[in-house]
Amino acid sequence: MPDDYILRFIDLLRQFVARIAQLRESGQLESALAAALHAQEKLFALPADQFLPLGIDTQLQLLAAGESPENRRTKQLGLAALLREMGLVYLARDRPDLATGAFQLSLHAYLTVALEAGPEGDEVRSVIRELLGRISPDQIHPPVAELLREFGKLG
Repeated sequence: MPDDYILRFIDLLRQFVARIAQLRESGQLESALAAALHAQEKLFALPADQFLPLGIDTQLQLLAAGESPENRRTKQLGLAALLREMGLVYLARDRPDLATGAFQLSLHAYLTVALEAGPEGDEVRSVIRELLGRISPDQIHPPVAELLREFGKLG
């Protein structure tokens, strides 16, 4: 992808996340969820029924396919941010079960990106800490726990 395209793509992702947050904060929770799903469809360039059944690792691989490291990182961080926002919407809807699932998927994505970046993954550390504060330690799935162990080794 040309640099112009990726810059426009990053800006579009930011706009989507900001719009979802705005809808959530104004109590338009169904609209926020619809906007999040629409943003994911744009991110994957696929209809939801083709990427939603896939596991998070497969989704992250799909976003990485044929991309430069920078574009891959941008897309994967975009997905992580969208999943985090969905978790916040589910909390606002009083659905802590769905919120925990969304936060866990977001955490998985952020950890994956941070591990691929190595020491440069510092920019996501605060989001990782925030997400960990939203998930009860006994609810962390084994694959996420393993990523956390690996992430801890980075220092």
